Amino acid sequence: MPNIIPDSCSCGQDTDTANSSANTNYTYFYGIGNISVDFPSLNIEKEFYQVAPKGSNNPPNVKLLFDVLSKAENKYLAKEMCWKFQQGSGLATFILTPNSDLELASLISGIEPLFDIDYDVVIGLKGPLSSPQMCNGVILPVITCNKVMTYTLKNIISNISKELGVDKATATDLFKLMLPLLDNPGDTDGYRALNYVTLNYMQIYKRTMELVSPVDPQKNPPYNFVEVRTVPANIQGERKLIDVIYTYNRLGEQIRLACRVDITGLYPFLVSPIFPYYTNP
Repeated sequence: MPNIIPDSCSCGQDTDTANSSANTNYTYFYGIGNISVDFPSLNIEKEFYQVAPKGSNNPPNVKLLFDVLSKAENKYLAKEMCWKFQQGSGLATFILTPNSDLELASLISGIEPLFDIDYDVVIGLKGPLSSPQMCNGVILPVITCNKVMTYTLKNIISNISKELGVDKATATDLFKLMLPLLDNPGDTDGYRALNYVTLNYMQIYKRTMELVSPVDPQKNPPYNFVEVRTVPANIQGERKLIDVIYTYNRLGEQIRLACRVDITGLYPFLVSPIFPYYTNP
């Protein structure tokens, strides 16, 4: 499994945000995990069972939570629920609050029981710790959600297969190789850039495939994918740029490839496609 070395800058703010006294407690967030939902208090739990079908499971399973909260007439209840974001170990790491009814609907969709492994992506603002009353005594940093997306493993594999022109078995192996890169909090500049690239930039999958699974391994022995590092780009202007650097080794020979991501605002975007990286970070 490749090592993940984050950048030294974790401010996550653009110039305007960083200089605004009204926003100094907020940083940008781009995280991958799984959405869950819980009762924030006893009275909300009692109200839930008032509108749930008679004889419903107590405690509720995911299907019951989704069936009840996804009904339009129960939107008032969905707004009061404690929405959590689980990462890595499966423990809740953040509390989620929707920025509007659109994000609330996406949060509800995020708990829909599926027959496939799913990954939820949350883009928003990380704020201060929650109050004990917000989530039944649980105290975690609060993410205000500006965009929530759910990907299934089938969708991801199909996209890689289509974009790279490879079979699904090869696409699955590639994604499994990259998957550990997504196991990070998503709350620093480097993590945001890395998560954006891993989910959106298929060329890094293509170049990795060419290096670790060459067409003719007898003539061209494979490389090992050993490390990912993120550092501020050596040229900075009004925009904040991060280089995402991938390192591959083969019999003492090392190759570094990088792509450059603009993380100035809430939504990262690619500014330089993959290029050889020669400067030592």
